[in-house]
Amino acid sequence: MGELKLAVDNNKLREDATGAAGYVEVHEDFVSSITNYSDSLKKAVIALASDGNFEAAKREVSAYQQIQNKTPGFKQRTEHYFNHVRELLDAIQNLKNFPNFDTLRAAQQKQIRERVIIYVEDLSSVLGRVDKITNDLKIQDVRSTTWVVRAFSICLMLFFMMLALREAIALAPTPAGIFVLIEDGLFDVVGL
Repeated sequence: MGELKLAVDNNKLREDATGAAGYVEVHEDFVSSITNYSDSLKKAVIALASDGNFEAAKREVSAYQQIQNKTPGFKQRTEHYFNHVRELLDAIQNLKNFPNFDTLRAAQQKQIRERVIIYVEDLSSVLGRVDKITNDLKIQDVRSTTWVVRAFSICLMLFFMMLALREAIALAPTPAGIFVLIEDGLFDVVGL
């Protein structure tokens, strides 16, 4: 089967969208390498859309969404963004496959190309917001983990201090004897 001719020239779109988004080469099995760098979803989706592979771009968005939905709070904060990304991909696909594009006047062709560029910029912006939310949630998770580790270590330290104090009280017959035991222990540690 011959190559499908799109109504809008992809090379022209790449030239027009310079600065709107960075493009990368991607392969069909991109899901396996999606976590290699922070803005991989953004670059992959824009690259797939610029190549006219909209179904693969939608699969990438869905796969990323499924992977990240395990993170608490991710789904609630990003659901509307993913819906908007799918709408933008459909709009770009419709414009790139505009019927009888070659028969349109040059001004109309330019308007369609400009609209595609606007949609690509919007797509880039929305995917950037998703990346920011993902990074914010990861930072929140690390901070909460840090607090849990600190609280656990403080509790553990207090537990051992209580055990040491209990042992000191058991060994010393009087409260003054506790200080003598602590003083003797410090001198033994220092070596005097």
